[in-house]
Amino acid sequence: MDRTDESELRSAVEWRWSCAASLIQTVPVVAPLDGERIWSVVVHIYELAGCSKADRAYAWSSSVQNSPETRTFSSLHVGPLNSPMNAVRAAVADELRVTRLAERQSHYRATSGYPAHAQLFRAPTLSQAS
Repeated sequence: MDRTDESELRSAVEWRWSCAASLIQTVPVVAPLDGERIWSVVVHIYELAGCSKADRAYAWSSSVQNSPETRTFSSLHVGPLNSPMNAVRAAVADELRVTRLAERQSHYRATSGYPAHAQLFRAPTLSQAS
């Protein structure tokens, strides 16, 4: 579990959601990341003041795999993101989606002579124009 300073997480929440935050509680959450790894984090629950979208937010940090860097995650308590576990699960799902998209794009670039976005704007060849 990453132990990011509470004041750093509070600052991140206040900056992202543009409102004042005060810590209510911390909760350990363990969520499966993929078939081989689990994500074990401590989620900080904040009460928000002056936020029109929600009255609570969840925040945690996690080290980046194979890197000395740390990422901070923050989620508002809205809709299905109504618990620390659901907020972490949503972040896991988003991370997996981004990873899979990046893998597909790198495979596409490796198998074509052009970057993926160039395929959209390439002018037709003479054989295609006829």
